[in-house]
Amino acid sequence: MGASDVLLMIFSGIVALSTVVYAFLTWRLVGETKKVRLAQTEPMVSVTHHPNEKGGPYIDLRIKNVGAGPALDITFEIEPEFEYLQGKPLSELHLFRTGLKYLGPGDERRFFLTRLEEDRRAEAEKLFEIRVSYRGTFGRQKTVGFVIDLSEWHGIGQL
Repeated sequence: MGASDVLLMIFSGIVALSTVVYAFLTWRLVGETKKVRLAQTEPMVSVTHHPNEKGGPYIDLRIKNVGAGPALDITFEIEPEFEYLQGKPLSELHLFRTGLKYLGPGDERRFFLTRLEEDRRAEAEKLFEIRVSYRGTFGRQKTVGFVIDLSEWHGIGQL
């Protein structure tokens, strides 16, 4: 075996090793590309609470799709039950009973949640969770819980 044969074997080994590394890196790149594509089409439903824009002791609830894809077949669970008005449980609102069929990217549902006045203080100090289940256009199911803590807004009625 001559020197040129040895060099040829070394270069062949380097080319083979490079091909394996290249194939591995390409496989990883394909995986990352798939994740990016899914992220660009996935919905992300968010539930937040904010003071009403008109002021006063009123708190609004916002359900918004902050993701890039549409959210489909959205359902809600509230635990423990929360009375948004005296004797009126939040779960009995039409939106929470029936859910939403579609919430597009950037779409929002916003409505009155409660008022933070002294006669409602005990109810407003309770923590409750709203669990939201939905799916994206590729059928991926997702469930996310949002803890609502209205004590964050104590004193807002004095503004």
